[in-house]
Amino acid sequence: MVKIVFVPLLDYGHLQICFSLGKYLLYKNPENKVYFVCDDENVVKIKSKCLKFECLVFENKITDDQRKKKKLTDRFKLSHQEQFKGGLGKEFMIKMWMERKDVITKLIDEVKPDFVFNENLFNVPYLMNKNYKWGMIVSTNPLKIADQVNYPPMGSGETDPEKFKVYSNILKEFGQEFYDTMNNWYRENNLERKPTLSPIQGSDILNVFMYPKELNYFTPDKIPGKWFQLNCTLVDKKVEDFIVNNNWTKKISLGKNVLTKEFLEKPGKLILFSLGTLVTNSGEFLLEIINKISVLPHKFIINKGKNLQDLILPNNCIGAEFFEQLELLTTVDAFISHGGNNSFTESLYYKVPMIILPVFGDQFDNGRRLEEFKLGRKLDTVNFTTEELALAIEEVTTSSTIKENLNKISESMRKKDDLDELADLIIKICNEC
Repeated sequence: MVKIVFVPLLDYGHLQICFSLGKYLLYKNPENKVYFVCDDENVVKIKSKCLKFECLVFENKITDDQRKKKKLTDRFKLSHQEQFKGGLGKEFMIKMWMERKDVITKLIDEVKPDFVFNENLFNVPYLMNKNYKWGMIVSTNPLKIADQVNYPPMGSGETDPEKFKVYSNILKEFGQEFYDTMNNWYRENNLERKPTLSPIQGSDILNVFMYPKELNYFTPDKIPGKWFQLNCTLVDKKVEDFIVNNNWTKKISLGKNVLTKEFLEKPGKLILFSLGTLVTNSGEFLLEIINKISVLPHKFIINKGKNLQDLILPNNCIGAEFFEQLELLTTVDAFISHGGNNSFTESLYYKVPMIILPVFGDQFDNGRRLEEFKLGRKLDTVNFTTEELALAIEEVTTSSTIKENLNKISESMRKKDDLDELADLIIKICNEC
């Protein structure tokens, strides 16, 4: 029996890899203990994935000011370089983690874990503890763990060295306050941070990132620390069935059942439309895009989010606050997405051509990768026209090149169950002296 503690960011995009790995650890041995450090607002979210997951709970004390900083407001209207510059300041997040040090370390120490995984956008020094084995999990595009100089800075959306050098320079100039704060934080915990522009420093034991190997910028051995690469976070049916059959979760179907016969009989391609939690809940911006697609001769499944539940959708759209994306990906002809790492890899796994409308961070990088490998299209999220979208839909749903490339990468992703191998490796490391 081993005890694994996940200390993740608590948005779905960051939790997904922890959920998947946690299920495999329980599948390997139901006596294994899988803990999530979380605030009181997220217990239900975590337990709904698996009742066997145990929560180490602290009180949520995020201030209104901190909540505002998490919201996307006029960021959509900024140029890409301005967005990149604006995304560098994470000092308020560092402060949040600093304030939680005593309560989080106490919660972890009480369970005496064999391994602690921190899923984050940067290292939290007090989790780099000599009393237990630790490692980082990176849910974003893996450029996050590269040195940001010899490789493109994550969020630049560029792979040409002459073009991404501009973003490396922005990072050096405007990111200095963040790195000064990080360096001081390390020293306060009797650690020394390595001189690099990457905010992530892996342990020498085990760290995890997720990205299709066919699209690699680098192999894991090129990055300091010991890294394990997952192709995706999709859980094998045998593992999901094991979790369900043990009554640790209920099988929720909010996917194909939202599709009525009348809707499916409408003309045109069937297209899934979801721009992620943050964008979907922004309301006004989502409405602008829905107005653009309302005149297209296709049918759209819309993730409406929390703020547009009362919205009457156009005749060519059907929607819900939440649906099972994986279930719908087995049905649709194309996927219009923000290009977050989970949606990106899931779409490739199911051979669904994508049109990415990036908003921030690694979504620009995934959009670039999509076009470089001829797997779909990337459009300007704010300024795309209805005509441009119509042409993109036609291209991704009819191109034999895109279809062939998707088949190839999907086949590669399905060859081996990386999560199964990773779970075995974690258990082996935990049982070593």
